[in-house]
Amino acid sequence: MKRGFRRWLPGLFVGCLLVPQVLIAADGVERRRADATAAAMDKSADPERVRCRRMQVTGSHFPKRICRTRREWDAMRAAASDMMEKTNLETQAHNRNQRY
Repeated sequence: MKRGFRRWLPGLFVGCLLVPQVLIAADGVERRRADATAAAMDKSADPERVRCRRMQVTGSHFPKRICRTRREWDAMRAAASDMMEKTNLETQAHNRNQRY
């Protein structure tokens, strides 16, 4: 029993010494990551910044590169969402009026 205790005691001692240093290093990494994320969000929040996306176009096997400003992408997303909501409401109204 003593022999097992002697084996893991030095490892435990070294581990206790290293844990605070590892936590401090991890905290620094998290802080840098948070700063980088905040900087990227500030940069991407600009409504006039042009963003390019590769999108599949109907009638083609190859994706096409489409570039628009963030404001334009947001407007397209809002229009698509409104259209889907309108379609869903119309479908629900039609289903309620239909007799089975």
